[in-house]
Amino acid sequence: MIIKNLEVRWAKILGDPVPKYEPTDGNEWTVDFILTDEQVAEMENAGVTTAKYIREKNGDNIWTYRRSELKRNGDPAKRIEVVAADGMAWPQSKLIGNGSIVDVKYGINEINDRKGQRFKPSAITILVREHVPYESKGDGEEFDIDPEGTKVVENWDEE
Repeated sequence: MIIKNLEVRWAKILGDPVPKYEPTDGNEWTVDFILTDEQVAEMENAGVTTAKYIREKNGDNIWTYRRSELKRNGDPAKRIEVVAADGMAWPQSKLIGNGSIVDVKYGINEINDRKGQRFKPSAITILVREHVPYESKGDGEEFDIDPEGTKVVENWDEE
């Protein structure tokens, strides 16, 4: 199935995976997609349990998609395929910024566990239709990040 014209936010789907919320849980690739009410209905009609996988925040329908670096059996997972509008592979170094527009080819996985049965959308391929370059919002006024990743807070005690 393909869902078209989704807005992207917080795309961390290129390059190496990033630490999960609890870093001891490993690494993952993750991205938020903003859906219209019609797109949510389209996913529901395809069989997705949208109440579980799409949340409302500040008036937006958000589908947060995560893929772990490792499968449950410990094997490496395949990264999400990202392609340009011309069908060519998207460069891993060309970060995708908030507001980019994409189409998502997805499958639906049936989940049966102690929480019951549900149908989870799983992104297979992301096609970038309109690219907005990633721009860091860190203007250096509050803090800088050094190459080792240590937060250096400037003027901490000044008002």
